[in-house]
Amino acid sequence: LSMAYSGGPLMEGVAATKRYFQYFGLMFALAIVPFAARLVIRWWHFLGLVAILQFPLALYQRIVLVPMREGMPGVDAIDIVVGTMEGSLTGGGSSSVMALLLVAAWVYLLSLYREGVMPTRRFALLAALIVAPLPLGEVKLLVVLVPIAMALTFVDLVRRHPLRFILGIVLGLAVLAALGWAYLAINATPGRSVTPGGDSFEKIIESTIAYNFGSVGYYGTGLNRTSVYPYWFDHHHLSDPISLVFGHGLGSTYEVRGAANLGHMAQAHPWMHVGLTAASSVLWDLGILGLVLLVALYLSAARYASRLVRQARPGFDRAFCRTLHVTSVMLFVMLFYSDSPITVPSQQVLMALCFGLIAWRSRSSMKTEG
Repeated sequence: LSMAYSGGPLMEGVAATKRYFQYFGLMFALAIVPFAARLVIRWWHFLGLVAILQFPLALYQRIVLVPMREGMPGVDAIDIVVGTMEGSLTGGGSSSVMALLLVAAWVYLLSLYREGVMPTRRFALLAALIVAPLPLGEVKLLVVLVPIAMALTFVDLVRRHPLRFILGIVLGLAVLAALGWAYLAINATPGRSVTPGGDSFEKIIESTIAYNFGSVGYYGTGLNRTSVYPYWFDHHHLSDPISLVFGHGLGSTYEVRGAANLGHMAQAHPWMHVGLTAASSVLWDLGILGLVLLVALYLSAARYASRLVRQARPGFDRAFCRTLHVTSVMLFVMLFYSDSPITVPSQQVLMALCFGLIAWRSRSSMKTEG
């Protein structure tokens, strides 16, 4: 429908439709097809294996590929630490998607341990393998994801066992502090730092705040994750209700480094990066209505997953549902972090799996235990 009123070429909308919805089929298949519980559990455990495989690949990327990228113009060398996710030797990488998968896997392990279905030694070994890749790269988003994950994992203990809840939060903060210490220890050597010249910890914090919440553009120019929304409001008014409510058409903000066919609104606002996040892209492409529908989709998934946690049986079932709930909330956060939810296949697959499994679990009695 947006192609009918879009100011851009037809193929712009066609290509964007593919990018936006290319993995929705997976989500609908899981939601509609009555897959056997045993089969779904096998797929679920395969995802756990994929999470474990991030460590050897991330270690190789940190030792071999990061030094190869040092000194490349316009490239952050550390961004190539992406595990099995998308990455380019001369460009960026999907390190945040790797972090999302690993935090979700960590939540699953914690949930299994809480349910008493995983021995302590196995939990410690697997948790170490899951957490190990995180300090090898640079994903500041962990400062947000880890507290959210811990709070939701132990939220049911707030009233029943407040002391356990506090201990869980302390555990999460301890893990976060350990990751921060390991990150600084790995990246503090001059010449190997993720910032030119080996910036101090204080300077890293200041620059992070500046290009996320201040006036500094995320790429040095243009907008950042917060200024992108006031900029949209400054350029949309009631005098143009179509653009305000319905946007400028799918693909209008498409902007990838090196891409030949930029969206027509990205061309109209050069170097501003109006599509920096998925939320801002949808706001420009599909207007207020599109953003409201997108937010409603993610929040509805999180709400249903929360209900599943309360209804689930103790053991694997409850750990499974709790992981889906936490992951759905983290996926919502990702809408305001980058454009990965509408451009990066790996994150779109995770979203389709999470939302599809929530719908599948809501229909399934989960007769087969893991």
